[in-house]
Amino acid sequence: ADLTSDNSFDFDEKSIIARFFSDRITHRNRFINENSRKIYWSPNNGNDENDGLTESKPVKSYNKVKEMLTDGSELYIERGSVITELCKFNFSGLLITTYGSELSANPVFDNFVETKSSDWVQVEGYEHIYKLTRHLEASGSNINSVQVAIDGHNISDISSVIISNATLPNVSNCYINTKEQAMERLSANVNEAWCSCYEGGYSWEEGDYDFYISLNDTPSDHKIEVTNHIARCLIEFGNYCDVRHINTRGSAGKDGWNISSNTYMEDCHIYDHCHHGFLQGSNGGVMRMYNCSAEAPKGTIGYQFHIFAGSQEKINNITDMFIGCNVVSKNQYGSCFSGHGSSSMGKGLNVYVINSHSKGANSFIGDTSLINNLYVKGCRIEDVGTIGWCAAHTIISDIK
Repeated sequence: ADLTSDNSFDFDEKSIIARFFSDRITHRNRFINENSRKIYWSPNNGNDENDGLTESKPVKSYNKVKEMLTDGSELYIERGSVITELCKFNFSGLLITTYGSELSANPVFDNFVETKSSDWVQVEGYEHIYKLTRHLEASGSNINSVQVAIDGHNISDISSVIISNATLPNVSNCYINTKEQAMERLSANVNEAWCSCYEGGYSWEEGDYDFYISLNDTPSDHKIEVTNHIARCLIEFGNYCDVRHINTRGSAGKDGWNISSNTYMEDCHIYDHCHHGFLQGSNGGVMRMYNCSAEAPKGTIGYQFHIFAGSQEKINNITDMFIGCNVVSKNQYGSCFSGHGSSSMGKGLNVYVINSHSKGANSFIGDTSLINNLYVKGCRIEDVGTIGWCAAHTIISDIK
């Protein structure tokens, strides 16, 4: 049916967008106090002998930043920075944003590390398969992921990465968990990868494991990167934070970004995660995203903008917003904008999805069991199985 022909199926998206900007200031201001400060961080050009209070005297290390942070502080990260440490900013009311040349890229919390081409050894008996041995931390109980990127592009197809042994029947027949299966696949396909940590199970102990890749030339012709850390997430922060212009790359753990229960994010992007993208904390609260994206062209099997509710009282009359957001995945298990709580919870959320886009995934709007009022407008959908099923009250307008 053409829902756009009837004004009863419409709503004023401009007022919702304006509310995003006004609410994020109002909520963060509650945490600003006499100890809050501006902190400037440049991993490339900083010095921990600096006071870190001006652009001209930034600090260098994550540890120094962590010492200086308080609730309500403002953390400015130099544009163009690449950060490879596991960082957690567990303070509330933070503003995390950038400074420096607008011509430089967003700071990236990067969980890939570059390897030496000389460390890749050709596997005997195979013309185009190479092996690298690397020490990995032990995986978590809820499954971690390892990946390989060639010339900046992740080549670890989700069907070769074991994420979980439960509730994923759609892709379970694609798992590669023996070396024999991996060698057969790598022999038949170039630009594929597999790691021996997946052999025979869903988790692994700390130790040395072999990465395998298939190439139509040699490792010396490429920049080859592999997963650096094995942990649940790369960056965390506290309650009612305002996060802008920050990227993460590569899952550190199965999820892309484990955010807090009340979060505002603008121009923040996740690349090459394996399971959930932006994962909201279990305490409920608001999840509001503006011009953010979760992009994993090789595929994911989770919710990309994931509302997660811990109790009924924490979702009642809460309004979540996804404005100008983008999802890129493959047509596999999972959805773009979704969420869940316990089976006993009823509906309570108000959710707006405005001017957003999806390419890939099973559904655009996923599990609506928590959503009382769902508003979708001005969105573009490609190669997605369904828009989604209805909440208690649903308005859908101007879908392409």
